[in-house]
Amino acid sequence: WQRSGWLNSRKEPVENQDLWKRLLELTRTHRVRWIKVQGHGGDELNNRCDYLARQALRGSSSGDRQPPDGGNICSSKNTE
Repeated sequence: WQRSGWLNSRKEPVENQDLWKRLLELTRTHRVRWIKVQGHGGDELNNRCDYLARQALRGSSSGDRQPPDGGNICSSKNTE
């Protein structure tokens, strides 16, 4: 999206652009490995990320909470 001027495939502005830009900014100070997985396809770690995201929406707005496994909550062993 960044390369396309923040336009989607229909040439419309990307939704939640402010959040995507913030996320992109955070990747400059954290090591991130992006892995595309099929949504709602039964991927165990994708399901875990969905669960944690829902919990975060219901929980504290505090940014100091760390995942119990040291931060590697949504990565996959599959690098393809």
